Amino acid sequence: MVGATPAGIASEVLSVMGSISPVMSMFINLTFGFGLVTLLVFAVVKFREKRDIADLGFFNEGAVKNYLFGFGLRLAMLGAAALIVYLAGGLRLVQGVEAVGFHMVPSILFLLIGWIIQGGTEEVFTRDWMLPLLGKNYGVPAAISITSVFFMAMHSQNNGVTAIPLMKLVLFGVFAALYVVQTKEPWGMHSARNWMQGNIIGVEVSGSTRPGGSLIKLTAQGNDLISGGGFGIEGSLVCTLIFGGASVYLLMRILKTKAVVD
Repeated sequence: MVGATPAGIASEVLSVMGSISPVMSMFINLTFGFGLVTLLVFAVVKFREKRDIADLGFFNEGAVKNYLFGFGLRLAMLGAAALIVYLAGGLRLVQGVEAVGFHMVPSILFLLIGWIIQGGTEEVFTRDWMLPLLGKNYGVPAAISITSVFFMAMHSQNNGVTAIPLMKLVLFGVFAALYVVQTKEPWGMHSARNWMQGNIIGVEVSGSTRPGGSLIKLTAQGNDLISGGGFGIEGSLVCTLIFGGASVYLLMRILKTKAVVD
């Protein structure tokens, strides 16, 4: 992503110099790096497209309530997936890890600010800006397909990527696009994703371990189809089926109400 590179370079330099901790380095990447991308999209909308930034949906009626609902829904979906994978033997609870437990709450809440900006940025770019633009020019089905494949491509070079994680990434793109069509609010859904995985249940986030600690620590074991392997639980067949089913449910609701992208 544009913006992540300069912020990443700056944080890495400061880390090497011993000026900042890994948590602060992560925070800089999430806030300044991804925040710059959001500002660039705002600039394109305002000065190139001559539109109001409010057209991106930030000031829709009930935006705060919808954000919190989306945030909570994503926490619940990932929590359910983690529980199912755990009961199926794909995850085990790790004991005795120093950076795990309620004493990590200040760090966990601090990084939540960064995850809100990071998740919001990806949604501003793909679902707030790209989706309606493509929908007007090529139709809603094409817009959903293009943005979903684009979202998958953005994450295709992450660690632990196999066929199942790629399929799940496309399905999440479809689900998120349908969620936007239905509710006009994608940000809470996405912001909860990385925070829940990395800083609540302590699993890999798209193939990477994040700093900042977590409330509990779960690690993958057994069959990668169940556990998600090195990609994390979102690379599991369980998550793929959950988001596939959720996408079908949303599509049926949209077709029933004949909702369209504005």
